Order: sequence, then C-alpha cells, then structure tokens
Amino acid sequence: MKKLTQAEAAILSLLAEQPRYGYELEQIIQARGMRLWTEIAFSSIYYLLKKLEQAQLVAGETSQGDGRPSRMVYNILPSGRAALQESLQAMLSMPQQRYSSLLLAMANFPLLDLNDIINALEHYCAELRAQIERVQQRRAEAPTEVWHIQGLFDYTETMIRAEHDWLTKYLLHIRQQLNEA
Repeated sequence: MKKLTQAEAAILSLLAEQPRYGYELEQIIQARGMRLWTEIAFSSIYYLLKKLEQAQLVAGETSQGDGRPSRMVYNILPSGRAALQESLQAMLSMPQQRYSSLLLAMANFPLLDLNDIINALEHYCAELRAQIERVQQRRAEAPTEVWHIQGLFDYTETMIRAEHDWLTKYLLHIRQQLNEA
C-alpha cells in the first residue's frame, strides 16, 4: 500500500471520526490547531480529497438538506482506514528525515558576512520564542486532559525549546568568532 503524506493522513484521520465536507475539515483543522504539528494548507484540502477519492480511500457523496446548497460529504472507505492505520504505525515506528532550510544556510555561512549571520539568527531565535508563546497560548485556549493531545503540545513545545536553546548557545559561539576576527 502507498505511504500516505502527513496531509493525507490528517484528512483521513478526521474522516475516520465521521463523514465531513471540505469546509468542515478546514474548520476542525483550525479549531484543533493542527497546523502547529502538521503541514496542511487550506488550499490543499479539496485537492487532497479528490486525490484520496481517486485512490479509492474515500468516497464523496452529494448531500442536500434543509434548504442549504448541496455539498460533497466524504466518507473514509475500509481501504482508507487500512492505509491510515498502516501509515500511522509507520510514522510512530521510524524517525523521519527533516530537511531544514537552517541547515542549508549554515552550510553556506562562508558566503555571508558574520554580522549578517548573527542578525539573521537572532531573528530566527525571536521567531522561535514567538512560536513557543503561540503553542502555550493555544494550549491555554483549548485545555484538555486527553493524554495524547497533551503529548502533542508537550512535544511541539519541547522541540521548539530545544532548537531555541541550541541556537542561543550557537550564537554565543559565533559572537566569539566575530570577537576573535
């Protein structure tokens, strides 16, 4: 079975809860803060639904009711549930390679002025602090005692803090290089 992308798995997971239409998926993604931990753009939801339908993992059915305009409601198929479960198990089993633009930029430090590097990394650090605040705010807005949801917030904040702490120490090292130059 084909490995699902994170975005495909996110859509299928929401459809596994119950049948939904496209805009409802966007509302749930937004309400749950799913974009804090997975890449799924609003503009890609309908594209992904069509792709999943073509792969026979979901089925769309036109729904009409109560004087509202018709809309396509999507249901997960047994093949979609099996693909989702297989992909989730794989995601839980193996660390994924991360390709960071930060690492690409660091590999090319010799092309940049040291002061420009420091300024850019200080901005990066400030952005990490803002991300931590957004995660904390999101957690406060949606308090929950559900253990796996708390795990999402904990993991996200821990990873951002780790990057921030590393970058803060690395900036000290770079400043020392500047002082010695």
